[in-house]
Amino acid sequence: GKPAVEVEQAVLDEGERIANQLRRYLRVINGVSTVCPLLGLLGTVWGMMEAFNAIAGSAAMGRPELLAAGISQALLSTAAGLFVAIPALIFYLYFVGRVDALVMDIDQLGQDQCRGTR
Repeated sequence: GKPAVEVEQAVLDEGERIANQLRRYLRVINGVSTVCPLLGLLGTVWGMMEAFNAIAGSAAMGRPELLAAGISQALLSTAAGLFVAIPALIFYLYFVGRVDALVMDIDQLGQDQCRGTR
């Protein structure tokens, strides 16, 4: 019994609310996929600093075992950051595509509903 303009606006408003709910947790996944490589890079820099400090603090030339700990830490932190970031980015891209498809379905259903009320 409502005018078509009111019905159409109500459908649009509800569609926006649902789209925001669907996208709510995507920001977290995006943040994880963005921050983890940075944390890995930080660990890399830290590990390389330790490796160079080992060289500077002792007669490490010709003694690779003194460098190994810092380089190992650098590689491990890089690998850990990428190990978390790559799947997070894949999940993020998948879910963004899924949300976009659902929003398009909601929009189509809303348009179909509004056409039926006119």
